[in-house]
Amino acid sequence: MNAEKSPNIIVAGKIYVAPENRAEFIKLSLDSVTQARQTVECADFAVSADPLESGRVNIYEVWISKQALNEFRELGLVGELSKFIERMDITEYRVSEFT
Repeated sequence: MNAEKSPNIIVAGKIYVAPENRAEFIKLSLDSVTQARQTVECADFAVSADPLESGRVNIYEVWISKQALNEFRELGLVGELSKFIERMDITEYRVSEFT
């Protein structure tokens, strides 16, 4: 993470897939996680299995800027994953103060 800038965008939520596809979805997400974490303006990026709901995948991203997030999204790394998604509830938050 760039030490001179504080994160100001958080993306968090949940994606639902068929329970039998969740492990494959997470495995295929590894390229996106790796690519994001190698991006200078990405402070954190995680895709994880929910411990209580067998078809739920939790998403958590922290970005220094909206521009960096948009540039990452333009890479189109999610394409092959979309076939697994049944529904999702993901929200983007702008952080006004970071302590």
